[in-house]
Amino acid sequence: KLWSAEIPNMYTLVLLLADKNDDTKIHQVESCRVGFRTVEIEDGCVMVNNQRIMVCGVNRHEHDPDQGKVVSLERTKQDIEILKQNNFNAIRTCHYPNDPSFYRLCDYYGIYVCDEANIETH
Repeated sequence: KLWSAEIPNMYTLVLLLADKNDDTKIHQVESCRVGFRTVEIEDGCVMVNNQRIMVCGVNRHEHDPDQGKVVSLERTKQDIEILKQNNFNAIRTCHYPNDPSFYRLCDYYGIYVCDEANIETH
């Protein structure tokens, strides 16, 4: 099943590094969550999995109203849950990379992310 903002299907990918002469001898194991989707621009429309999408998003600075620049995982999760409850499906980040947990939460909850490249010239 494909990933979308409406139905964010995710799978666990497991990679094993085994000895080439003895595949029962495992050197390393890594895993991560992944989703599958296609994204295309067609006649000026953004298409995800061959379906036209309406982007309804917000601009986000990593800032906590109580703790300032220290944003906890719980606050980040709360922010994303509030956005989903209010039918937002996209976030544009601001000026710097966010904590990796932010991106994992966006994958889990079904949020499109436009990650700013910080290439402003002003």
